[in-house]
Amino acid sequence: MDQLLWGDSGLHDAADNIVLDSHQIIVTRVDSLPLLRFYGSTRAVALGAYEDNDFAVRAAYCQAESIPVIRRLTGGGTSYLYPEQIAWSLTIQAQEFNIEQWLARLCIAVCNGLTNSGYANVYFHKPNDIYSNNRKLGSVHIGMQDNIVIANGTLYRSLDISTMLRALRVPKEKLTQDGMRAAGLHFTTLQNLSAADLSGLKESLAQSIAQIAGLRVLIRTPWVDSVSHTRLADYDKCPEHNSGSTYSGFLATSGGVLHGSMSLDSYLRISSARMGGNVYVRPHHLFKKMESVLYGASEYEISQRMENLFYDIQWELFGFTPAHIMTLVHRLFERQRIAERLSITASSANSFMVHDPDGAMDAMDIAAQAEAMLVPYCAKPAWCKWLVTQ
Repeated sequence: MDQLLWGDSGLHDAADNIVLDSHQIIVTRVDSLPLLRFYGSTRAVALGAYEDNDFAVRAAYCQAESIPVIRRLTGGGTSYLYPEQIAWSLTIQAQEFNIEQWLARLCIAVCNGLTNSGYANVYFHKPNDIYSNNRKLGSVHIGMQDNIVIANGTLYRSLDISTMLRALRVPKEKLTQDGMRAAGLHFTTLQNLSAADLSGLKESLAQSIAQIAGLRVLIRTPWVDSVSHTRLADYDKCPEHNSGSTYSGFLATSGGVLHGSMSLDSYLRISSARMGGNVYVRPHHLFKKMESVLYGASEYEISQRMENLFYDIQWELFGFTPAHIMTLVHRLFERQRIAERLSITASSANSFMVHDPDGAMDAMDIAAQAEAMLVPYCAKPAWCKWLVTQ
């Protein structure tokens, strides 16, 4: 079908918009109909599909400010949603393009729509951001559900830097007045949009998205409000992690930060595992499959199990490889060895970090050879020349 059906569903609760995204996927899958929906969202923190709540969100602040934490159907990093944004969701059959190509094509489409509406110096900043005059104007995230691509995008009409920085787990230095002022300089907005301007911009974006997706017919239609108020539990609540006996770690890659955690039984076999990150993968449930495959494995068995998994399925990892995942899992096992050798708890072992970019050396061997160690200021004696006092 060569037509794009598009419309505006108005302002909704953030969790309800996730339900509407799910409905879009069903319609696109059943009727082979590409759908583009513009909407507004109440404020919320939106985790990426594979992101870790503890890694990305200041849960105490969000709870105190009654900011819900939801989970998108799309990958990538966590974002802060609020009403003064232009938000949109696209569902379309996957065709022949991969994740990287879809991200690039949709970001370029958004840039073209903005340019056609009179905005200057708009460009695509890899992997998924929209910039104008060297400042971030918005972003695009995608997910793959079987043969359906779902994309979420936002453009800023105004900024709420203070809440965004406090709700997301950014370095605390950014929470000072100077830090917030500096952070604000990295963003820009679509200013002074009248109702007519806003409607025209949305139509321009729809035209550009249709064109880049190879859809010749653009049909605008009123969006039927079919939100079910029985929400999806997976998106409404993000469980807290009990890190008391859990080994956790992360690994930075060019495609994003992978993070994982696991518990071991008395035979040092994996009794539970969680894998994820602010990344893009295909199929949608790939990390769940990994967790299932890893269950019951010893460290020496994980390589063969993972090799079998990737041999049996069609998969795609954007910006990282299965070798990165293996490095992370070995790092989690290493946490257990550190805890045992130093007689410390799992949570203490999780904070033991060494510089080993290739992940090929033993942490204790590196520590034995280290000529310098970074420790918190509070751990430095009063006579140390590196002690900084306020």
